[in-house]
Parts: sequence; C-alpha cells; structure tokens
Amino acid sequence: MIAETWFQDLVRKPTDLFLLAGHMSVVNQQGWDIVQKAIREHHPETPIAILGGHTHLLQYDEYSMALESGRFMETVGIKMNRSNNSSISFSRKYLDANRRTYMYHTNTTEHAFDTKTGAEIDAFTNNIYNQWELGTPHGCSPKDYYVDRVDYSDPQNIQNLYANKVIHEVVVRGWNRSDVPYVFIANIGMIRFDIYRGPFTWNDQLTVLPFKDGYTYITLWSIARNVKDKLFEYPSDHFDAKTILTQTLGHLMPVDEPRDQQTFSLSEPEPTLGYVTDDLCGGNGDDTKHARIPKGSTQYYSNDLTYQLPDDHPVDLIIPDFLKPRTIVSINKLSTEHVYTLDDMLEYGTVKTKEGIYPM
Repeated sequence: MIAETWFQDLVRKPTDLFLLAGHMSVVNQQGWDIVQKAIREHHPETPIAILGGHTHLLQYDEYSMALESGRFMETVGIKMNRSNNSSISFSRKYLDANRRTYMYHTNTTEHAFDTKTGAEIDAFTNNIYNQWELGTPHGCSPKDYYVDRVDYSDPQNIQNLYANKVIHEVVVRGWNRSDVPYVFIANIGMIRFDIYRGPFTWNDQLTVLPFKDGYTYITLWSIARNVKDKLFEYPSDHFDAKTILTQTLGHLMPVDEPRDQQTFSLSEPEPTLGYVTDDLCGGNGDDTKHARIPKGSTQYYSNDLTYQLPDDHPVDLIIPDFLKPRTIVSINKLSTEHVYTLDDMLEYGTVKTKEGIYPM
C-alpha cells in the first residue's frame, strides 16, 4: 500500500493529523508500524491516530497513538483540542457504560439527559424486544457461568459446561451415533458472554451464543484427540493463534494470583469488580476505580476424554460447521496414511449452535 501512487501523493501534502483505521490488532504491529514509518519519513512530528481492532492501546512514538476497541460502546469518540503549543499529548479514559456516568460527563440531569433521537431508539429497541419475545424464559440457571473469569477446568467455566454437558445432552444423545465415543472441539470466540444465575431468556441465548451453525463430524482414530493442539498452528504462515487469542481476551491474569497483605481504611468502600485499564500509555486510564476481574486460561477447548480406547478404535470428532476448513488442515498435518477433504465431514445431529444451551 505504501508504494501506491495515492499514498505517496498523500504523505507529501501538508497535514495536521493522520488517521489510520483498520481491524488489525495494534499489538505486535500487524502492519501498522510499516505505514507509520512511511508517514514519518515525510512528517516526523505530525500526530498519527491509529484505530485498530480489539482491546489494547499502544504508543509508537511521542506523536503517535494506537487504539483498539473490540467491545460494544468501548470507543465513543475522540476529542481533539487545537493549541498553539508545538507539543502534543495523548490521553484516554475508560468510562463505565451506565447512565449515571454519561450524565456526569455530559453535565446533564436525569430529566435532560435523554434526547429525542435517543428516546426514539429506546422505543424502537423495546418494540423489537417485545415483537421477538426476547424476554421469554427458557429455564433458570442455578449458578453463574463465566467465559474467562475462571479457568477452563472450573465447573463454572461456560466452555466447560458447553463441551461436557450441553453437547452431550442436547446434541449427542439425540442423534443416531450416540453410542460412538466422540471428541468435541470448539474455539473460545464461539461463546460470547457469561450466564448469570436466574432466569435464562431467549435474549440471553442470543447474547451468549448468537451463531446459527450446525455441527459436523468426521470419524478418525488416535489422531482425533490431538487435533485441538494442531488447531493452534492454523494457518502457521498467517498468525500465531495463541497470541491472537490472548490479544482478543486482553492480558491474562492468574485467577489465584498471590497478594501481599495491605492496610486499608474502613471508610473506603471496597471497589466493585470491573474493567481495569492496562495499556502502554501510563497514568490512570479509568474513570471509576474497580477491582480487576480475574481472567482464567482458556483457548481452544474440548470435552473431557473420560474413556480409555485403543489407538485403532474409531472416534467421532465433532466440531461447529465454521471450524471445518481449519480442522481439515489440522487433521492432514497429523494423518500419515490418508488425505482428508471437506467431503469426509458429515452432518451431526439437527440442533443448531444457538439452540444448544437453553434446553439444559
């Protein structure tokens, strides 16, 4: 891109600020540094703002700032103040997404905060909520289940619940191959949110698992249980899967991290769990002080293999449909006697992914 005529013409023009936008991660460069260096050859001190794809911030030099935002309402806007001062400073502030916070920062009251457009959007979304019966309860969750607050081995890990209970009870038991031992594999991005104790509604189902994929299986032998590890290598010439998964989730923090004893004041309330800014910009990036939500270690996950089988015993490898291409690549890396294709993968069951939790 930087060698193209339009780019070379652009960087030679007088410019107040360069704004780069794309969905690539700003961590480990991902190409942003190449563009930034090309601009710096002609504009050594012109501010550069980079908007990337997920959850981190990075400052390339004193005149450049990169921001990733991958969650709803994470980036509301950018404010730039004009100044005669030749120096430039970047700052950021993470605001809790709630009405009181927004009223405070917009200097409005309960009665003055809502705009006509906002009220119309509220009415529209409430109408959709009622028309689609999103509040319809499908059951009741006996406890909280977390995407990444606890390790995969924890009974309250939602991937653990999905792989070891939901798949078996909802998908496998109702299919004509339920007597065949199986390995189920999915990736962490499939389940999007926590489940909290209490009523589980259709809205919760769509929030937690919104995709409408079917399930696919392929019958393998000993290599079935090794496919999960090979998935991290797909495609090895494109990205480091473990790194990308870590970036998508933010920096992992041990769940049982040891802490030194600290003095505290009885007059200071204990901070509630919430987002704690952790980036390379320095200084306090949080509008409201929170206790950090712990993050467990979860990546690609599978059901627990509780049965002992000889290597030549057939096993069904079950996956969501969208994992078929990378799974075939991984299988063929392990297979020494046969080259598998997508034609070797067959439909497993009739339940779709977004129908897989609420029957529990």
